[in-house]
Amino acid sequence: MLFAQNNTFGDAEYDTDYYFGFRIAPSYSTVVQYCIVFAPTGKIEEVIPMSKSTFLAEIRGEEPSVANIKNSSNMLLLNNIDEKTLDDLWKLRYKEYPLFQMTPKEPGWSSSNENFIPAPKQTEILQAYGVDNINGIFFGVNALRLLKDMGDTKWIDSYKAANY
Repeated sequence: MLFAQNNTFGDAEYDTDYYFGFRIAPSYSTVVQYCIVFAPTGKIEEVIPMSKSTFLAEIRGEEPSVANIKNSSNMLLLNNIDEKTLDDLWKLRYKEYPLFQMTPKEPGWSSSNENFIPAPKQTEILQAYGVDNINGIFFGVNALRLLKDMGDTKWIDSYKAANY
């Protein structure tokens, strides 16, 4: 399923084919993988992985980025997104933090019977942010919108309550 990218979110316009993105998929050292994607037609053609610290520096406009063409814009601040929301991304997929060496005390938001996937109704909610399934890459304005929504306690409660 192709999800077209709208280049505006809030009062900001992003005139580029490169977008900030992330994927909630575990690797040996992290649960969220950050990246820039090249998606000139709304379909991902290239993925450029990056660390969380590089992602933050570029999305804040502290370092040059092809995905932040104004390069002085703090895209998080501009869109009223609390960067602490990035620390909660894992909760969309898991009931319990999956990496043993860094276990947060709070539980995840998944209402699935399994620890490693969200419930089907939660997956439907996430599909509205431009992914077919939980393994997809959230990018562009869809990723910004998800981060913004995750800062709303009503949205979180609704997400947690969504189950089969």
